[in-house]
Amino acid sequence: MQPSFPQKKTRWIFLAALVGVLAAGTSWAPPVSAHAGHAGATVEFIKKRQALKALLPAGARISKRKQRLDEEVRAWAERTYGVELPKGVHTFYLARDRSSGAILGGALVQDESYRHGKARVAIGLDSEGRLTGFGVIAASKKYTVDFADIGHGMLDGFTGLSLEEAERLAQERWGAETLTARKVAEWLRRDGALLTALLRQARNR
Repeated sequence: MQPSFPQKKTRWIFLAALVGVLAAGTSWAPPVSAHAGHAGATVEFIKKRQALKALLPAGARISKRKQRLDEEVRAWAERTYGVELPKGVHTFYLARDRSSGAILGGALVQDESYRHGKARVAIGLDSEGRLTGFGVIAASKKYTVDFADIGHGMLDGFTGLSLEEAERLAQERWGAETLTARKVAEWLRRDGALLTALLRQARNR
C-alpha cells in the first residue's frame, strides 16, 4: 500500500501555490491613493500671497471668507455656465471699498486634481465679472513639465476678459489636444463660475 504522505504534500504545495498566485494578483495594481505620493512634493511657481496681490485691488479691505452656496445661486451658476459646482464650504477672498463697503471683486485659490497629483489654480474677478487674472501657480513636481507650454504662474492675456472671452482665448491658444490644455480650460470655466456665484451671493447678503 502506498503511503498517503506524498499526496498530502502535493495538495499542500498546490494550495500554497494557489494562495501565492491570488496574493500576487491582488497586489499587482496598487490603489489609486497609493499613487498620490508618486507625483512628488508641490512645486510653487509663485507664492499664494503674490497671486492674491495680483488678483485683488490695491487699497481694498480684504477678508477671507468661508461660505456654502445657496441652492438657488448654485442652480443659477450651473445653468448659466454649464458646469457642475463642487459642494461643501468654499474659501475665497473678498475685496471691499474701505469707505463704502461696496464689493470690488474677489479671488479664489484652490488645489485641483491632476493625473495622480495636483495643480493649484488662482483666479480673480472684478465687480463687473471680468478677470483680474488667472493662472496655475503650483503643481506636483512630477507634472511641472506638463505646464511648460501653458505657462507657469499668472498667465498673460486674461486680465480684463469675461469668462466667455477667456474660454475662447484658451481654446485659440492651446486647443484641446492635450490633457493639460483640457484641464486648464475646465478649471477656468468651473472656478470662474464658482467665484462668480460666491460674489453674487455675497452681494445679496
